[in-house]
Formats: sequence, C-alpha cells, structure tokens
Amino acid sequence: MVEELARLYNFTFKLIDPPDGKWGAREKNNSWNGAVGMVHRGEVDFAVGPFSTTVQRQEVVDFTHPFSISQDTFIVRKPPEKSNMDVLLRPFTKQVWCAWMISTLAVMLISFGIHLARPVTDEREKQPALHEWGMMFYRAAVRQDIPEIPSAAPPRLILCGFWLFMTIIAAIYGGNLIAFLSVPLAVDPPVHNLEELADQNTITPSIIRESSWETYFEEGKSKVQKKIWQKIANFPQNYYVADSLEDTMNNLYKYNLAHIESLEFLENMKQYDYNATGKCRFYIIPNAFTFDYQAFMVKKKPKQGLLEILNTGIAIMEQSGLFDVWKKKKQPRIPCDLVDSKLQIIKPLSLKNIGSLFIVYSAGALLAGIIVIAECVVSTLVIKRNRMQHDVVAHVNSNLNLFIQKS
Repeated sequence: MVEELARLYNFTFKLIDPPDGKWGAREKNNSWNGAVGMVHRGEVDFAVGPFSTTVQRQEVVDFTHPFSISQDTFIVRKPPEKSNMDVLLRPFTKQVWCAWMISTLAVMLISFGIHLARPVTDEREKQPALHEWGMMFYRAAVRQDIPEIPSAAPPRLILCGFWLFMTIIAAIYGGNLIAFLSVPLAVDPPVHNLEELADQNTITPSIIRESSWETYFEEGKSKVQKKIWQKIANFPQNYYVADSLEDTMNNLYKYNLAHIESLEFLENMKQYDYNATGKCRFYIIPNAFTFDYQAFMVKKKPKQGLLEILNTGIAIMEQSGLFDVWKKKKQPRIPCDLVDSKLQIIKPLSLKNIGSLFIVYSAGALLAGIIVIAECVVSTLVIKRNRMQHDVVAHVNSNLNLFIQKS
C-alpha cells in the first residue's frame, strides 16, 4: 500500500519497526509505547498497518479513513476426533435410547397385565407366560413372524402399534446411521461464541498485550468483557508469545488457548501452522463478536496535506479494487478451509425430534387399556344380567313345581 501511495504522489519512504515491537498502548505514566507512541512523539511521519481505531488512541493520534473493516473473532484448538466404537449408538441421544427401552418394557408389562385382566371368553385359550410374551414383542421388534398372535382385540392393538412404532424407529435409525458412517463429519468446536468462551474454564483467552484488545477487554463494561479480562489477567503475561510464529502456534495448541484477533490475521496464523505441520490443528470461530476499523495513523496536527494525501490515496486504491486483489494474493484458501467448508455437523436425534412417536405409541397402549376396561364393564353387566335371568327362571320353575305338587 505504501509503495502504491509513493507511486501516486512521487515520494520516498523508509520503514522503521517499533523498537519494542508493540502496536501501541497507554503506559501507567500516560505515555504511549509501540507504533502509537512513535507517531505521537513525531519520530515517524505516519504509521502503516492495520491499526484499530480506538477512542483512547484518537486522543493522541489521527487516523485516516479506514481501508479495512475486519471481523473480530478467535481461534481455538480442534478437539480430538471421536472414536467410532460407539457409532451404532450415535444416531439417537441417550434420552431417546432410555425412553425407548423404558417405554418398550413398560408397554410389554402393561399389555401382559391387560391380557391377564381381560375377561376370558374362551376357556380353551392358552395363557402365555411372561417370557413368552416378551419373546412375542422381541419378534415384533425385529419384524419376524409371530407364531401365536393373541386373539383378543386389546393385545392385538398394542402389538400392531408396537410393530408400527418399531418400523418407523428402525427406518429413522438406519437413515441417521448411514449419515454417521458415510458423511465426513466436522468436529463440533468446544465453544461457538465469546459468551461461551467467557462462561467455561477449560480454554483460556489470549490477546497481544498492550494492544487495542487489552483496552477493549480491560476497560469494557459488559459482563462478558469483564469475564474475559479476568481470565486473561490471571494467565501468565505473554505466555503464548514465542520467538517464532511456529512456536507461538505450538503454545496455543499446548496450553489450549483461544487467541482473539481479526479474522484476516487468524487466517494467516492458521495457514502458517498448516504449512509448518501439515495438519489442520485449529478452528476459527465464524461468529464475529465485533468489527474492527483499520487505518493508518498520523500525528495530531500532521504536516500540511499529509492526512488528505493518505485519505485520497486510500480512496483511489479502494475504488480501483487493489485492496481485494492484494487480499486474495495474501490470503489464499488452504486445504483446511476447503475441507471444513464441506464438513457437516450431524447431531443425534433427540426426543424433541421424534417425541411424537412415543406419544402415539403411548396413545395406542392407553386405547387398549380403555378397551379392556370397557370389556370388563360389559362383561360384568352381562354376568349380572345372566344371573338375574337365571334367578328369575329358577324362581319361576320353583313356583311351577310347587303348583304341580299341589295339583
């Protein structure tokens, strides 16, 4: 960018790195270090780089028009891939498996009780034992032929409902199992946003000290900012910073840190780590929590026309599309990004997804119970009526015999 500005306005320049290697933050004595301090003291004409425009910095330096609006997020270590030992159980959550086993056992016992409690209309009908009744449900579950189907309506109704329930459950389970076995799975990151990062205790946030990030979290008013700063302050200062970027990435991985930076910078870090290790060890959280306006810095009351020249040059480069061209050249997509974009997070089905099946299943058992109760009531009424008829006939026959004897 500076070379393009020099070409546009025909000037020469010399790049100087800050002696302390810092971006710039306010010291306890209200002086400024880093690049901000150099600009403020007039040691350089202007500072080139993606400097975040903050209120504190604007008190001592002026900023050009922003040449980039960056999304701010963080990078975390990818969790280890899950073992496939439990792949047969993954299609459903633990709650679904428990609900299925409990409901099946309950319906089997209830239906067996209903079968024993219902009125017996045929004395030649064989009463099955409990283990035989359980085997009948097992055959229905694996969709095998049932040698002896109960002749009464309530057990038949429960058995048909159970068979339909298991057929649907088996179809859902098979489809989800195929997805788990055939579709490449993305590893779900341990945290998904800054709020989750603040509320957990296994991953430590990290920032570049004495930068705009330190000001953002240290002076932030929200609960999330205060929690993040407390975690950062309790962690050894610059623990993750090393002599090389490779060692820095290894420290991020070793100490399980979540490094907070602009998205472009994190993509460069991720690309460098892949080039160095050949592995996709990190995951960039896509949910940005804020946006960062990046610009050049000049001294307050700069040399005449310097701020206008820089603003005009930035506008020319932006309108010509040079920024987009440079960004594409600087940040090519690495294999990790290509792989991650195709991965899908397949989640096991929960009761929220298939809870209606259990409701219908239970409704069938309830209906069978109502039918049994109705049968018992009707049977009781029929027995009472038969007894009354028998008593009437017996009384009539008794009176008739008495009459014949008197005659």
